[in-house]
Amino acid sequence: SVKDDVLYNNTSTLETFKILKISGSQFDKALMKPVDKLPKYVSSFSTSVNLGVYSADLSFCFMYKQNQDFNNYLKNINELTTALGIDGSYGQEITKRLQANANNMDSLMVIASEASVNADLYLKENQRTNTTVLIAVGSWIEGMHIITSLADKKPESAVSELVAEQKIPMRNLIKMLANFE
Repeated sequence: SVKDDVLYNNTSTLETFKILKISGSQFDKALMKPVDKLPKYVSSFSTSVNLGVYSADLSFCFMYKQNQDFNNYLKNINELTTALGIDGSYGQEITKRLQANANNMDSLMVIASEASVNADLYLKENQRTNTTVLIAVGSWIEGMHIITSLADKKPESAVSELVAEQKIPMRNLIKMLANFE
């Protein structure tokens, strides 16, 4: 279906942040959503969107090897997935795999990618595509917040190109959201 094609064609925030790092952009913790905001998210809508937001922040921490921040965001993600009824044992297994491979960037990227696809499949199998869309939107918006903030600091860099390249993912998200008006 169109929804499925659109979900898999969006650029991951992890890939985007890898380009940011290669371009010489620096990590800036102030750009991320504070981890202490978690208790505010009680509705399914806010929980889903903020799972995406915190997932983008986790990717940002991961790419810049901010281990303590990474662990804090991972804790929030585990709590949000539990609140959404996504299999808790699965989240714990991913956490163990991430921690066991903490020093292997390639392995971590594979694990994160697998986790994202598996969570997406789990939600689809349980007729919760709307949750998947809200997570994707939250992740994209947070990623854009970080990218555009960094692009302001380096307007003549590859970071500005990243911003321009977000037209297609943005169109895809709009198509996904149109299915849930």
